[in-house]
Amino acid sequence: MSNFVPNTVKSPCIRLCKIHVELGSCIGCGRTMAEIAAWGSLGVEAQAKIIRKLPSRLDAINRLGKGDEP
Repeated sequence: MSNFVPNTVKSPCIRLCKIHVELGSCIGCGRTMAEIAAWGSLGVEAQAKIIRKLPSRLDAINRLGKGDEP
């Protein structure tokens, strides 16, 4: 049995990269630009904290639309 502990959380990026104008979050993954930029240098706990925030952000994006309508 292994006690392997990953040193990173898998990126939530789904390659649908566009920042919602009103919310400031990516419409694909839900992260902010600052979170996306810092992802690789964040520790597992910080990454996991971001991951836990994403469902509510993505729900908001779905409710408001993709943010690119006139």
